[in-house]
Amino acid sequence: MTNRILTIDLKDRTNDIIEIDEDEGLFVACLVPRKKLISFYGLDYSKNAGIYFLLDNKKIKYVGKSKQLNTRLKSHIEDYWNNVLIITCSKMNSLFDDRDDKVLYLEKYFINKIGQENLENSTKGNKTISQTNKATQSMLNKYIDFTHLMFEFLGIIYATSKKVDKVSKPVSNAKRDTTKLANTEFHYIVKKHQINNVILCENEHTWIVKAGAKLRPITTEPTKAKAFENLRKKYAKDIKENITTADLSFSSANSAGEFMHGQCINVWNYFFTADGLSMDDIARG
Repeated sequence: MTNRILTIDLKDRTNDIIEIDEDEGLFVACLVPRKKLISFYGLDYSKNAGIYFLLDNKKIKYVGKSKQLNTRLKSHIEDYWNNVLIITCSKMNSLFDDRDDKVLYLEKYFINKIGQENLENSTKGNKTISQTNKATQSMLNKYIDFTHLMFEFLGIIYATSKKVDKVSKPVSNAKRDTTKLANTEFHYIVKKHQINNVILCENEHTWIVKAGAKLRPITTEPTKAKAFENLRKKYAKDIKENITTADLSFSSANSAGEFMHGQCINVWNYFFTADGLSMDDIARG
C-alpha cells in the first residue's frame, strides 16, 4: 500500500474550517460548517470550479458542482444541511480549465455512486465526456480517488447505490441508435415531487407510460401551457387526481416526457434504467 501524506490546515481561529491537501499538490479539500461559509469565501480557491457535498453533520445529502463554488454555495437555502465538503483543484492543476463537462461528469459519477434515491438531488446528473485523452482520464480518476480518501479520513457517511463502483469509460461521439432502446424499461424521477414513473419503450415509435404515473403540475409560461393542457386533455379519461389509471401510448419519448413533466424536457437525460443508465448512454453505447 502506498503511503500518502496529507497536509491539514485549520483555517479559522475556532478550528472549524479544515483544509486538506495531498503531497502531490493536485487537489484540495475543505470541510466548512454552514455558519462559517463567509470565511470560506475569502479563500483563493473559493472561486474555483469543483464538486461539493452538502452534509447533515457528516452524512451526504446532496452532490453538486459549479464553475465558481462561492457563487453556487450561496444559492443553497435548503434546511437539510449544516456542513459542506468542497473538493477542488490546486493552482498547479488545470483539470477544469478547458471544458465544463468534466465537473458535470464528476457530479454524475458521485450521484450514481451514492444513489440518487439516497440524496436530495432531483436528477442523476446530465453529462458524459464525449472526448478525452489518457492524461485527462487519469486526472479524473485521481480526483475521484482523492475524494474517497477524504470521505474516509473525515468520517463522511453515505449510502451506496446498487450501481457498480467503477469509473465508466467516457463515451465517444457515436451517433444515437434509437433501435437500441427497444424493449427497455425506463424511470422518470423527480424527487422533489416524489415521482418515480415507469416508461416502457416497445420500439422507437411506441412509448408506454405505465398506469400509476404521477403527473407534475404544468408550470411553463402561459403562452406555452396550452399545448401541455391539450396533451393532458387527450388522455383525461385515464387520469384521476393527476395519476394515470391505465397504460398510455405515445409516439415518441418527448411526448411521453412532456405529458408527465408538464413542460419541455430533455428526455435523453431524464429517463434512466434501474441500473442508472440514461437513454443517451444506451443509444450511444
